[in-house]
This record gives sequence, structure tokens and C-alpha cells, in this order.
Amino acid sequence: MTTIKSPEGRRLWVPVFTLALAAFIFVTTEILPIGLLPEIAADLGETEAFTGLLVAVYAWVVALLSLPLTALTARFERRKLLLCLFGVFIAGHVLSAFAFNFTTCMIGRIWRANAHAIFSATLTPSPRD
Repeated sequence: MTTIKSPEGRRLWVPVFTLALAAFIFVTTEILPIGLLPEIAADLGETEAFTGLLVAVYAWVVALLSLPLTALTARFERRKLLLCLFGVFIAGHVLSAFAFNFTTCMIGRIWRANAHAIFSATLTPSPRD
């Protein structure tokens, strides 16, 4: 039996810790705007209630598109798919960071929500693994 202290054990645990960190980052960026709504609303020149749509729409996109997007990407090799998802996720963050209005910020959030929808389903073990 390999332990985490052995080189083989560490090699086996690195992907687990990496995916755990990625899951933490995905979920954090999903809910972080809740605490920042006043600042985001002021920056975008919108009301806090309207800016709350950034959170609601993100959640709806993840919920509604998880199954269809996962089915579309089911044949992709998981490591390559995860790398692509990280790229899409980062691109969505960059778009949101440089958003000059609410629409641009929402597009960035929806972009990330699509990656999050697939990521959540990709984390679970499958019979192929």
C-alpha cells in the first residue's frame, strides 16, 4: 500500500488536491459576488438588486446547461477537457475583470458558468477511469 509520504503516494494525491483546489475556486467565484454586490453595482452604475442577476443567472446557467454540455463533451479525454475548461474559466474572469458595463460583466459570468457546468460533472468518477 502506498502512503502519502512515499513518492508514489504523493504523485497519486497531486491530482486530487489540484481538483479540490479547482473546485474551491469554481465555487468561490460563483458565490463571491454576493458579498461584493454593492461595490460591483456602484462600479457598473446599476442598482444592487439588478446586479444580483449576475449571481442568479450564473446559477441558472449552471443548473440548466450541466446535462446538455456534459453530454456534448462526454467523449473528450478528461485531462484535455479540464485544461480547456480552466482556459475558458480564466477567459471569463478576464472578460469580467475588464467589463465596462453590466452586459459585458454578464457575458463573462455566463462564459464561466458554462465551464462550471461541465467541470462539476467532470469531477465525478466514471467507469472508464
